[in-house]
Amino acid sequence: MIKVDVNEITVTVKGREVTLSEKELVSILEEHFKILNVVKGVEVNPILIDEPTFEIEKKDFYSHKESIMQVIQKAFIEMKKDLRRYARPFEIVTPAELESVYTEEKMVALAEKYGDHIADWVEQALEWAQRIANGEDIFNKSDDSKWFRAISWQDGHVCLVGGANELNNHDSVASIHEFNVNSSYQIYNAVPAVVRYK
Repeated sequence: MIKVDVNEITVTVKGREVTLSEKELVSILEEHFKILNVVKGVEVNPILIDEPTFEIEKKDFYSHKESIMQVIQKAFIEMKKDLRRYARPFEIVTPAELESVYTEEKMVALAEKYGDHIADWVEQALEWAQRIANGEDIFNKSDDSKWFRAISWQDGHVCLVGGANELNNHDSVASIHEFNVNSSYQIYNAVPAVVRYK
């Protein structure tokens, strides 16, 4: 139920009455629509991915493709260790608009606002596996994303993946840009990769 007064709006939500000023309501709606304003990603269903496809022979030297395949293999191992967390369908989305600068903490907080959390390396690797299973060339084809995507890497710090069309960076989807950052380090030209579980 909604009651409108000259300067206030009263809404009953789950049996509780909440009174908001017009400014408060506009702020809530702006935030709501900002959260909806995301670039959709690939739907990932880890259980349905054919894991043997990603097996590679042991070598002393790995090409970029083989290194990514090795990360994917490790991700399947991690998934089996924590089925409740990883063995369910999800999608990785990104905010449609770029903010000028982020810290690692802001990336993590923003990801929690837009979805469940910032993607970790296992979820990113499972997304790469899903893309390969869908027939996509993640190694040679240029990434069509506007900005780099920030994920939580194996060391727990943020790293960037993919390319950034807005910067004329034509790296592939499976490019990894590792660097060590501390919590106050400023990250430019990247948006958080946000996991949304189905």
